[in-house]
Amino acid sequence: MTKAITSKPVTTPKEIIADVRAYSHKVYLAGLGLYGTTSQQRRKSYNEVVKTSKVIFKDLVKSGEGLEKKAKQLIDEQVKAVNKQINKLTATAKKTIKADAKIVEKAAVKVQAKVAAKKAPVRAAAKPRVAAKA
Repeated sequence: MTKAITSKPVTTPKEIIADVRAYSHKVYLAGLGLYGTTSQQRRKSYNEVVKTSKVIFKDLVKSGEGLEKKAKQLIDEQVKAVNKQINKLTATAKKTIKADAKIVEKAAVKVQAKVAAKKAPVRAAAKPRVAAKA
């Protein structure tokens, strides 16, 4: 470090100017030292932030992967449940359609029989004709 400035009697203006220059130079050097120190601290802090941010980023990625896996599992479970319900409803609908088709077929046979019965000529016994009176 530097020597401490001691107060001594100054006798000439040249000595005063020399002391002022020396002190000014020390102030300049103190400023440089401050700049260097803060620069080192800034660099050190920056490196710590970079290191920490890499760790945080890795942790966030890992957490995101876990959440994505859980979400995919949940979606897969929901899709399976919906597909199961669709298959169940499809089977029920097929049974209902088959049962309704049988009912419609029976009704169609009855209707066809009635229609056929109406189309067949019904021959009634012939009535004797009465001659017209003159």
